[in-house]
Amino acid sequence: MITFNKHLLPPETNSNIWTIKKTVVRNAFIDPPHVANGNMYLVKKGAIKICLFNEDKETILNFATDGDLVCNLISFFTGQSSQVYLQAIKKTELIGMPKSTFDDLLNRDHKFAFSYMKALESKIVEILNRQIIHFTQSPQQRVDILLQQKPDIFQQIPKRYIAFYLGLAPETLSRLIKS
Repeated sequence: MITFNKHLLPPETNSNIWTIKKTVVRNAFIDPPHVANGNMYLVKKGAIKICLFNEDKETILNFATDGDLVCNLISFFTGQSSQVYLQAIKKTELIGMPKSTFDDLLNRDHKFAFSYMKALESKIVEILNRQIIHFTQSPQQRVDILLQQKPDIFQQIPKRYIAFYLGLAPETLSRLIKS
């Protein structure tokens, strides 16, 4: 998920840019694992989990909700399949564009390209900070940090997914929230 200044995006009515329109039901894959997909999506309504499935265990890497740009970054950048997948947490409405359109937009609009570069830098820092927090902070501290950084997450994402995202059992998360 890439947090992006929405006013720099092309208007949602621009059908030359936003050529993909999808509504996916809960638990449906937007990008299944091991399938190359070079599309960038804007979440109009709903919620998505970005996951990795390895050794019979799902690891939630992040979430995308209303207004977020989301894609499988590995597949988007390399054109190759990856273990990462995008799955709807609830009914989700998306608009999107293929990578070729996105690249054309970057080449034509320097303000957009600069903003995108800054958003990617921010995403890299967020990923690194999340890893540091995961390995250095207690479960209670991880919950507190998430609530500080994303105070409305519990209204958008079911608690069991948040627990998995934080590396906790759902029961542990419930106990930590109550304390």
